[in-house]
Amino acid sequence: MVNYQIGSIKRSVTQLVILITTLLVTAASATLSLMYIRDIDQSLRQDTRNLVAYVERNVTPALVFAQPEQADTWLTSLTYLPLVQHVHVYKFEPISESLTFFASFYAEQSSPIPVRYDRAQELSQPVRSERYYEFAKPILLDGKLLGYVYLRSSRSELDHAIALSTGLTLAAISAGFALSWTLSLWLRRRITQPLDSMVADINAIARNRDYSSKLAEVQLAELDQVSHAFNSLLERIQQHIEKQDIAEQRASELNKELERQVEVRTQQLRAANQDLTDVVDELHQYQHEIVEARKMQSLGRLISGISHEMNTPVGLAVTSSSILQDKLEALAAKFNEKKLTSDDMQRFLTSFTENLELVTRNLGRTADIVNAFQQLGLEQYSDSERAITLGSFSQDILQQLHSRYPELDRVHIVIDVSAQLTVRCLAGPLASVISQLFQNSAQHAFHTVENPHIHLHFSFVPDNSSSNHSGRLLIHYRDNGEGIPESISGHIFEPFVTSKRGQGATGLGMHLVYNLVHQVLKGTIEIDPIANHGAAFRISIPVELVAN
Repeated sequence: MVNYQIGSIKRSVTQLVILITTLLVTAASATLSLMYIRDIDQSLRQDTRNLVAYVERNVTPALVFAQPEQADTWLTSLTYLPLVQHVHVYKFEPISESLTFFASFYAEQSSPIPVRYDRAQELSQPVRSERYYEFAKPILLDGKLLGYVYLRSSRSELDHAIALSTGLTLAAISAGFALSWTLSLWLRRRITQPLDSMVADINAIARNRDYSSKLAEVQLAELDQVSHAFNSLLERIQQHIEKQDIAEQRASELNKELERQVEVRTQQLRAANQDLTDVVDELHQYQHEIVEARKMQSLGRLISGISHEMNTPVGLAVTSSSILQDKLEALAAKFNEKKLTSDDMQRFLTSFTENLELVTRNLGRTADIVNAFQQLGLEQYSDSERAITLGSFSQDILQQLHSRYPELDRVHIVIDVSAQLTVRCLAGPLASVISQLFQNSAQHAFHTVENPHIHLHFSFVPDNSSSNHSGRLLIHYRDNGEGIPESISGHIFEPFVTSKRGQGATGLGMHLVYNLVHQVLKGTIEIDPIANHGAAFRISIPVELVAN
């Protein structure tokens, strides 16, 4: 809200009249004074020129005949000219081209002054100083320089003119101020008296709330217009009050009708709320049943996946074991009958070796599946928090992965992280998450890609708190591989979901990553839909920043 300073018409009129009158009188007086002083100054300058010319004419013969005594005698006649203060006559020496003192004069009330050779050659026009005018003129005869006349004249007439002008100006300003004060008092009575009367009538109308009253006419046209406008406003207010009374009466009737309708609607709303409560209870029941159904569906997929993955290697191992058993019985029969030849023995050994390798390979495959399934037990990742520098931490993980997955050697990997970014978190689970992401790309992404690359970016975002040490670690992982098939993109984090079924992939890797991020690291992971090619993930986990 803007606060405005309240002013007074009386004070404003007084100040305005005094200000305008004083400024006009001051300007006129100052202009006249300056013109008067300028005229006196120009007159004194011209008198100084005339005196110098007069002295020049009379001392020229003395200079020509080198008679300084004659020049001094004539200069004494200047005593009767009060304007003259000092006169110097300098003679020009052609041989040395310099000036020498020739004659001088000074008034009785003045003391002698030093020679002014330098000033004599500079003063081509009369110059005014604080105490005098000074002017110098060369003495020429037939175009030949004989010397200079230097003269100082009094400026007392100018000082008297300045003092007189100043006094008259101050007197005029004082008179103008008095006149303007008298004029402002008359204007105040002429303008503010009707205003005071109008204000009193308006206050009476406001106090009594008698909007049918009218303001009296005023002799001043502007105030009379205000009076008519205010009377028109009073008339409109009176009409508005009458309309408001009618509207209030109608509003009272409407309120009664609304209260009745509200009561009816309230009863209807209560009945509807009860019906809604019953529906919500049914929805809760349905929701519980859906959750249980989804749990059973997930469990069914888990059991189906385990059965499918285990069935093939175990079945092959059982088949190979049966073949071995049959071969072993045939070998025993030939041996007992003493019909076993070296060729039979070689054939049996070859068959035993092939079947044993098949049994060993499928049992190893079964062990790998069981080991991968055991990794889903998150209690093994109950690591303690420690400080890690993310740059070197990622490089160590990548170095270990190169030895296990040689196919990563042809992948251009960029780790984008500040060299000094150090955080405190569960290092073991975080290492497993990053390793599994690299492993997933190595196994699934780059079979048909000519220039594979992986980009891993780390950044720290502080919490909105007084301390900047706590916050979240944002991990952006992206490759330019074949991408996630649309058929499994919605189930990528579920167990035994893979695009390489029957090609050595178990489908437990991303399920492990999801559980580690959500349950152990207390963070979130989601597929980044912005990626046009390849797979991209966004991970956010709470950490504590460690200052280096």
